Order: sequence, then structure tokens, then C-alpha cells
Amino acid sequence: KMTERPGTPAQFDIWTIDLTRANASSRLTDDPAWEFDPSWSPDGRVVFNSNRPDPQRSRFRLFVRAADGSGHDEPLPIEGAVSPDWSRDGRFIVYNYVQPGSGPLNTDLMTFDLKGDGKPRPFVTTQYAESNGAFSPNGKWIAYHSTDSGRSEVYVRPFPAGPGVIQISRDGGWGPRWRGDGKEIFFLANDG
Repeated sequence: KMTERPGTPAQFDIWTIDLTRANASSRLTDDPAWEFDPSWSPDGRVVFNSNRPDPQRSRFRLFVRAADGSGHDEPLPIEGAVSPDWSRDGRFIVYNYVQPGSGPLNTDLMTFDLKGDGKPRPFVTTQYAESNGAFSPNGKWIAYHSTDSGRSEVYVRPFPAGPGVIQISRDGGWGPRWRGDGKEIFFLANDG
């Protein structure tokens, strides 16, 4: 949610909304930097992007916070990261990695094992833009979109690694999300 106070730069924060109560929302983050692209973990945490500590100079990186607002924001050792998604077992995060100075048109997909050695791992890295990775409910696949065909199309690859890439969209697509049972993938067509 973006808030603007007269005379100050826009501030993007993450809010939670209780769908069981009318008008029940609460701010999860409240930092002058931007926070956005939240993703829920199965155990009640949220991973999100932020350009802290200096919004004018810092690259986006990932932070984790309890969804109930308790505790504090914990930084992950990942810079240049946007659009995270959490695996249902809570162990892995997939995210877009933006190379320094390359801009959003050349992004790669990286994964991070929260129980691993603390180092990000490449998932799909090409000269094109791969982004918006989404874990399947069983954690065996990642859906994403890529521009390697000349336009954005949705693909699925096995996770953590394996042969085979399946193109899902036929006339362009982006922003894939899995149905809860993993039997369908929803995405936006290029015309919206």
C-alpha cells in the first residue's frame, strides 16, 4: 500500500487485512524505504522486498517478518531481489534477480535454501528476462515467465533441477500462479 504525506516521498508498506472482520487492517512494515511483493510462508511469516537502508542508493533485497507483526524485519543475504515466492514446505524462496546496472529487462530466477549454506542458487539464467517464479503446491515445479521467444510466455520447469521445460501459454502470458491443488496454472494474457 502506498501512502504519501505532504512534503515527503511516497512510502510503500505492507499491510495485512483480516478478511473475517470489516475494516480490520494493520501495517506490517513502517520504514521510510519501500516494502512490497510480500509472499506468505506456511508457518506465518512474510518475505518481502525493500530498498533499505538507503532508499536512494540501495538495491532491493529480501527481508522476513512474522505475519502477526511481532519481532523485527530480518534481512536475508540476498541483494538485487524482487518478486519472491515461498515453497509450501517453507524451505525455499524463488525470486527475480536483477544484475547490477542491468535494469528489469534482464532478470534471472534464483532460489535460496533457508536451511542451506546461505548462498543463492541460479534456477534459470539466460540473456532474456525470466521472472515471477511460483512454486507448485508439491514443490516439484516452478512456473515463471520468460521473454526468450521474443515475447513473454509462461513456462514450467522441474525443481530443484531436471530435464524438461514445458511452455504453458501460447499467445503470450505472465504472472503465473498455481491452483491450490496444483492441477492448473493461472496467468495473465499479454492483453491483460
